Amino acid sequence: FMAGGSVVMPDADRGVDPGHWLELVESRGVTVWNSAPALFELLVDHAEQRRRTLEGLRAVVLAGDWIPVDLPARAEKVFPGISVVASGGPAETCVWSIINPLPAGYVCDGPSIPYGVPMRNQRYYIVDAEGHEVPDWVTGEMCVESEVGLARGYIGEESSTAFRPRAGSGRRAYWTGDLGRRRPEGTIEFMGRSDLQVKINGVRVEIAEVEAALRRHAAVKDAVVVPRQVGGGKRLVGHVVAEPEGRVSVPELLNHVAARVPRVAVPAAIEILEAFPLNANGKVDRLALASRVLPIGSSRAREVSGPVESVLAMLWTETLGLAGAVDPETSFFSLGGTSLQAARMTTRLGALLDVDVSARLVFAHPTVREQATALALGEPGPRVLATCRAILDC
Repeated sequence: FMAGGSVVMPDADRGVDPGHWLELVESRGVTVWNSAPALFELLVDHAEQRRRTLEGLRAVVLAGDWIPVDLPARAEKVFPGISVVASGGPAETCVWSIINPLPAGYVCDGPSIPYGVPMRNQRYYIVDAEGHEVPDWVTGEMCVESEVGLARGYIGEESSTAFRPRAGSGRRAYWTGDLGRRRPEGTIEFMGRSDLQVKINGVRVEIAEVEAALRRHAAVKDAVVVPRQVGGGKRLVGHVVAEPEGRVSVPELLNHVAARVPRVAVPAAIEILEAFPLNANGKVDRLALASRVLPIGSSRAREVSGPVESVLAMLWTETLGLAGAVDPETSFFSLGGTSLQAARMTTRLGALLDVDVSARLVFAHPTVREQATALALGEPGPRVLATCRAILDC
């Protein structure tokens, strides 16, 4: 059985605009949605804020990152009759190699939605360091075998140990570096990474590469980067110890890293410390660093002016998880903001003010002051001002 269809892509200048996505779903009769969970969550956020429901979307396939446990239920309310399919698998296994179709009314009974079961022609094994299978409920590394769905290797890295047989198997397999455990009924749960690789908005990021980029600065003695939840999404936070005579500022370090790693891997914030905390074994205590108050925002920021700037500053604080006051003349992106967070913030702003606000507002006017001016000069300017005053008076 085969069926054809049209691929619908957002306009190039509205790639991160959930309002535009919703228009396309409705006007183009989109029936299947496929993206990372963070993007679909933005679509659901926007529809919820606008109190919209649409009947046309029948299936959504989410892959590449953790799926928020409440997202399937929220999706069913916005898109009645929708089928949510969790999927995954590394690029080395033809991207999708494991699947979990969620039943209608699905309620997650654990901390995360299970990864699923292997797709046809894919075999997943949970193994220990020597490649022996471990019992059900025991965490091990996910190892994938396939005759047709497995890459031959890496170009220029023929000796890579990522492709090697399991113990006693003799068949070539890919060692994913992903940790998992198998339930008695065969479902596999994803348990995280065995190395310092993380997913940021569905993109694979090597923490070691970001740390190496920081260490290449002449004034940096050592650097440690840890993943953190920032403003509803996962971002990286850098921690740096400077050379004894080194003098360096956080903006300088951010610019230094941004020139050497992809944008998604640029830390949301960098903290300069005198020394790293150590655990009982004398190693850097990454858990202690991850529990520190985020060094984002500034206690000496210039004050916001007027009700529109005040409301915008509150939304920035909520979206970015800022620890201090918002400087109205500081760029959204220099505070660690991403395009997804820009879309989330403008969706919330539009719902609060009852006006149409696109994520393009943040790209064209990246500071609170510029955004407030743009909103005031727009057609609904007086209404925006009155609404912001009412919000502050509540």
